[in-house]
Amino acid sequence: EAEAVANYEEMIGLLQHLVEYRRGNPADDMTSTLISHVDDPAKDFSLEELVGTLYLTVNAGHETTVDLSTSRSTCCSPTRTSGPPHSTAVCPGQM
Repeated sequence: EAEAVANYEEMIGLLQHLVEYRRGNPADDMTSTLISHVDDPAKDFSLEELVGTLYLTVNAGHETTVDLSTSRSTCCSPTRTSGPPHSTAVCPGQM
């Protein structure tokens, strides 16, 4: 549990650094767009919410990638003897 907390705190620190960097070096990206909402007094969006949104976005992308990779590995396992018809199209890269 201590390692998980340390990893979370490190990730939050990295995202805060990214926000600081993008604030000084804006670009055409999601982080810069979100910063503009934090800096706009008419918007009700805090810096903490910005960092939380970035954290959720990174984790959502990670989970999707892991799930996709796991599904493909399972589908294309050489020891698999049966499966859905689409597995033959996915394994040789036809899909």
